[in-house]
Amino acid sequence: MNLNMKKDFFLSDVASVRAQNELFKEFLIKEIESGSSRILVDLRNCEFIDSTFLGTLIFASRKLIKNEGSIRILAHYTLIPSILKLTGTSKMLPVFENKDEAVESFSIRN
Repeated sequence: MNLNMKKDFFLSDVASVRAQNELFKEFLIKEIESGSSRILVDLRNCEFIDSTFLGTLIFASRKLIKNEGSIRILAHYTLIPSILKLTGTSKMLPVFENKDEAVESFSIRN
């Protein structure tokens, strides 16, 4: 997992979803508990997400919403947005193809 910290954003290239899920969840919890309120997850290099990983994203989103924060997903592949639409989580986990648009969307109140 490659992490690049910037203010209260972080970017993550998640290559091996199953192998990294627990580490990723622990990282998200630490970020949220340390005060991060806007999290951008970069899945542009990810071709697959499983239900466990999706559950981690939903868990993080709910924690952030309680603290008036939010999460955004960066993804190029059509599979990731399709999975989020099928599971009814696309409103909770907005997907963007462009990093600048994703970052800018944080300034727009949900």
